[in-house]
Amino acid sequence: MQNKKQLIIGITGNMGTGKSTVSSIISGAGGIVIDADSIAHKILEPKGAAFFEVVNMYGHNILTGSTIDRKKLAHIVFNDNKELKNLEAITHKHIIINVVEELQSLKDYKYIALDAPLLIETKLNRYVDETWLITSKLYKRISRIIKRDKLDYDEVIKRFESQTPFNELMKFADLIIYNNDKLSTLKKLILYRLEVSYAKNK
Repeated sequence: MQNKKQLIIGITGNMGTGKSTVSSIISGAGGIVIDADSIAHKILEPKGAAFFEVVNMYGHNILTGSTIDRKKLAHIVFNDNKELKNLEAITHKHIIINVVEELQSLKDYKYIALDAPLLIETKLNRYVDETWLITSKLYKRISRIIKRDKLDYDEVIKRFESQTPFNELMKFADLIIYNNDKLSTLKKLILYRLEVSYAKNK
């Protein structure tokens, strides 16, 4: 990367593995987080960059009032892989633009965590110094998502099936983090790796 005084970490992995937890640890260590999911939400807001494209693609049935109803949209795309690809074709270009702009504007942080579930699929990994792949036991992932997103078991499994398999993602990983232990253990691992990677990156 151009600025070697900072370390840019790409955080990726499938749903429910604990990417946000890892990112928050990096933030607490003097870093900042770019959350690709938050960007994806913003571009679908009524004044967002992808709003009209998505409404034109899927019709006004996905609206509740003047806002895209994410549950209605999710019901369409997670039941039809072709529709998911259509949505990604619209949204990914806008997400990439926003992420790159944020990366270019953040010069005063020791660490930047780019929390992006589709880091590899969008090729955003080319903008980071290291790619960290987070994984966790299946039952833990299912439990986290049901609790967090209020989805039932079948909905969770459908979303899992739409994601890139772990074995494919691991080909791009500089570090694989198994998030199955206590938070304190995870934190020690992350802080140690940050210092090691930062020293190498100078």
